[in-house]
Amino acid sequence: GIAVEGGQPIIADNLIFGNTGALGGKGIGGGIYIWSGTPATVERNEIAYNIALFGSGSAGEPAQGGGLYYAGNPSVAAIIRGNYIHDNIATASTPPDGEGGGMYLFRLSSGSVVEGNRLESNVAGHNGSGKGGGAYVAEGDLTLAHNTFTDNSANRAGGNTDKGWGGGLYAEGGALTLQNNVITANFGSVFSGFPNQAEGYGGGIALSDTLASVVNNTIVGNVGTRGDNVGTGGGIYGFGGRLEIRDNLIADNQTSEGTDGSGGGLYLQNTVLIMERNLILRNRATGSLLAQGGGMRIATCSAFTLTNNIVAQNEASEQGSGVAIFDSAGSLAHNTIAENFDGIGVGVEVHGGTVVLSNTILVDNAIGITVIDGGTAILESTLWDNGLDWGGDGTIVTGTHNYWGSAAFVNPADDNYHLRAGSAAIDVGVDAGVNTDIDGEPRPRGSAPDLGADEFTCLARVGSTDYPSVQQAVNAAPFGGTVQVAEGVCYENVSIGTGKSVTLEGGWNTTFTARYADPATRTTIDGAGLGRVIDIAQATVALDGLTLTGGDATGLGGSGIGYDVGGGVYGTNSTVTVANCVVTDNVASRSTIGWGGGLGFVGGSVTLSNTQVLSNVASTASNGYGGGAYFRSNEATVINSTVEENIASTTGFGRGGGIAFHFVTDATFRNTLVRGNRTGEIFQGQGGGLYVYASSLDMEGDRLEGNLASSMGYGGGLFAEEHSTLLLKDVTVAGNTADNSGGGLYVFTSTLTISGSAIYNNATGNGGGIFLDDTAGAVLMGNEVYSNTAMYNGGGIYLWQSSNGTLTGNRVFGNLAGTGGGGIALGYGGGATIEGNEVFGNGAEYGGGCYLFYSDDIVLRNNDLQDNEARESGGGILALSSHNLSVVDNELYNNEAWESGGGIYALSSLDLSVEDNDLHANEATSGGGISIAGSRGEIAANRIYGNIGGLGSSAVEIHSSGPVTLTRNLVYDNNRGNTAVRLYDNGASIYLLNNIVAENTPDDGQGIEVSNSTAYFVHNTLARNTSPSTPLEGMHVTNGGEVVMTNTILVSHEIGILVDSGCTATLEATLWGSGPWANGTDWSSSGTILTGLTTTGATRPSWTPTAATTTSAPGRPPSTEG
Repeated sequence: GIAVEGGQPIIADNLIFGNTGALGGKGIGGGIYIWSGTPATVERNEIAYNIALFGSGSAGEPAQGGGLYYAGNPSVAAIIRGNYIHDNIATASTPPDGEGGGMYLFRLSSGSVVEGNRLESNVAGHNGSGKGGGAYVAEGDLTLAHNTFTDNSANRAGGNTDKGWGGGLYAEGGALTLQNNVITANFGSVFSGFPNQAEGYGGGIALSDTLASVVNNTIVGNVGTRGDNVGTGGGIYGFGGRLEIRDNLIADNQTSEGTDGSGGGLYLQNTVLIMERNLILRNRATGSLLAQGGGMRIATCSAFTLTNNIVAQNEASEQGSGVAIFDSAGSLAHNTIAENFDGIGVGVEVHGGTVVLSNTILVDNAIGITVIDGGTAILESTLWDNGLDWGGDGTIVTGTHNYWGSAAFVNPADDNYHLRAGSAAIDVGVDAGVNTDIDGEPRPRGSAPDLGADEFTCLARVGSTDYPSVQQAVNAAPFGGTVQVAEGVCYENVSIGTGKSVTLEGGWNTTFTARYADPATRTTIDGAGLGRVIDIAQATVALDGLTLTGGDATGLGGSGIGYDVGGGVYGTNSTVTVANCVVTDNVASRSTIGWGGGLGFVGGSVTLSNTQVLSNVASTASNGYGGGAYFRSNEATVINSTVEENIASTTGFGRGGGIAFHFVTDATFRNTLVRGNRTGEIFQGQGGGLYVYASSLDMEGDRLEGNLASSMGYGGGLFAEEHSTLLLKDVTVAGNTADNSGGGLYVFTSTLTISGSAIYNNATGNGGGIFLDDTAGAVLMGNEVYSNTAMYNGGGIYLWQSSNGTLTGNRVFGNLAGTGGGGIALGYGGGATIEGNEVFGNGAEYGGGCYLFYSDDIVLRNNDLQDNEARESGGGILALSSHNLSVVDNELYNNEAWESGGGIYALSSLDLSVEDNDLHANEATSGGGISIAGSRGEIAANRIYGNIGGLGSSAVEIHSSGPVTLTRNLVYDNNRGNTAVRLYDNGASIYLLNNIVAENTPDDGQGIEVSNSTAYFVHNTLARNTSPSTPLEGMHVTNGGEVVMTNTILVSHEIGILVDSGCTATLEATLWGSGPWANGTDWSSSGTILTGLTTTGATRPSWTPTAATTTSAPGRPPSTEG
């Protein structure tokens, strides 16, 4: 596809697809080949279906880099970022082997950036051995961070002795840091024949003679060998070098789907090994013959340490379900090894070598530890509770501190192996030189270290008495008392019952002598998925400085609702204050409709202040209301808080991704951020940020940003219905999305008053910024509505079937609509007043600035509409079947329509009044200033100047209309087009009274054209209309037209009036002009002209054009009054 040698290439934003590096010999870089000693950048590309080698290769010459080959300079940094690399193959032949199905990286420096890439379904060796299905890293010194490796294979469909190393990633030599990557569902080898021959090593990762640091990765669901063959190291295979493996989740990996295997989670051999703070769960080493080390197998490692790890629920069919250790020497300190029961069910199995275990929880295994002859295990401070605690014919020294009893894990079914109050592991350890636990919390917390990976940290105080749980402290607290909770985590479900009055105050140090400035980051109450974090019933409670997480209200119901309410905190008929708290990762229901993922309150009074409500879910099984919080039938106040990344429902209808209000009589929002919430992921949603039902909401200084109402959803930022009352002041509504309508706000059958607010960058189908549906009396005042997008109508604001709305003093600009009303759209409503607004820079197909359709009794007064564009008609304003429309005292400047009506286009609208407006510098194919079609009404006292026409009129066009009256208008300095004023195909009479049509310069044609129409002219002036290219008439009557002209000034044209055959002009009291004002010919006719009393040879007319009146620049020309 692309080959680069040298230079500093940037390869960005490309599709690199279906290329082949070579058809024989050595294949390198199917999609991209880079050999550069200087920096290169590869980012945001899709690299897919490329092959490095297709055809016969040479043995010993591996094909490298199906998608990308990069050979760098150890002293020069590379950037490989944000690429989607999928379905590439290093080699499709055999020989040779393949290396790096997705990418091959050679000698990249420590400053290189390899992050944010997705590597999926790549193959290193197709029909042959392979290394690194997703990526191969050789001899570098670099970090791979925040990448995703999924469904890659090192070897696929190989032969009898072909092997695969590193389905997701293979690294050899050099130094490598893997950090914050997701490595899931990869395969070392994929084959179904030749048992014990085609083998896979490292389904997720294979590391060979590498100095590797593997930190904070998710390594889940990988398989060493998919098929009947031997697999080694389902998650990680490490051989040689030095490995530091910290803070990873290594779960649900397996060695082989068929026969034997070793190291379901990890296989580690001949390496210097350090493992700390890892979760090693549900990995499997199973097969028909030998299968060793369900969680991990450690072999011939001369020095290893395992500290603060949890090894649980792993399985091996032959040796060591949890940990199998062969001929190695090492120490295990503060590990929890539990529930490794399936298969042989041994927690730890030692075959040769000597291991030392201190402060270990070794429980709920079939056999705690087995030591085979030749091996030695020395234990100190162990909590035992197994089917058989120890066995084997090797040497076992159990030490002097042995304990039996319940570990009291918080919730093993949810992989939570933290300790609860009352655990037999608390405060009975010895000093093993380990100063923190698996969560990084300090140990010891009590009189001695706890056994296992977790240090119990819950401590509460009432008065001078300490309690090991918050619940005990609450029970002991007097009416109006305070429970102080020290730094740490309390895993429990707290209940505060009827009549209780108490304050829970977090963030205290362990001696209760000082409180931290950031209390919620110090103290956590975790419900562990076993119920609500805090349940409050008919009580007065203040929660201050706490993180409340892990709550689950599934099956707990809710007062008067019948479904599950309040995952984190639930309050019924209570007075609750939540201050300086973090409410995160709670769920209201996993089985039915859920209300209030983080917080749910029914009745009473609630205040949230300085609180963060983050990443909660109302329901994962059905409809959800209020992903972050739910308020019902109460008074609610939210001040200076953040509501972020919550979800109403993951499977059903969602209402209120952030917060939902039901029947709340008084809800107050102040200075609160509602950001990144969404209604759901599948079905229709309403109110990505807020959902308001039959409630009263007062908002000031708040921000609704980046929320989503998905799946044909309504109201990205806010949705209100059922006669709610909304008062919004100084609110920011930005970057929200609704799939259907109301990108920012959707208000249905409710009342809205919004002022001083900014509504921008929202997107939807209808009503990009604001959608008002069946509302009455809405007031929008002094807002800025800009850069919103609607696929159909109302880019900025859309009033649908709404009445008596008022829009005043708003700035509506830069909005786009796919159909009508780039700035403002009104449909099927009436009685609206649009006054004193600036509407500019908007675009739509119809009505770039404003689109009115089937809406009556609308007033547009004193607005400034400029720089709007319509791809069809109505650059500034389009009115369709909208009757009794009044357009008064507006300025329409520099608007454009590709068809009709650059300034104004009115279609099928009756009783139209267009009065005292400035229409200048607008442009359209016809009717540059104003176009009237199929309508009737009056156009009066307007200044129509500097407009531009195309094939039609430059200033005014009236067709298929009548009666229409034009009075006291000044039409001047309009240019191009065929005529300045065109009246054609009108079925009723057109009346012109006291108008001036002067100084216009159409390309050809005339000042006024009357075609197939009857028009009456009284006291009009037509003067000095000229054409730069052809003779121009002041008046042209054509196509059966008829005019009656009385008291007319008709001067300074090539032809005063031209009347075609079959047309009639009746003129009475006409001033034809003389001298410089004389017409070349006063009249010319193949039709009928009745001149009546004709005045000839008169002096100059009293109106004299000046420099100010013959320019198209902004500004108002002299009045034509009188």
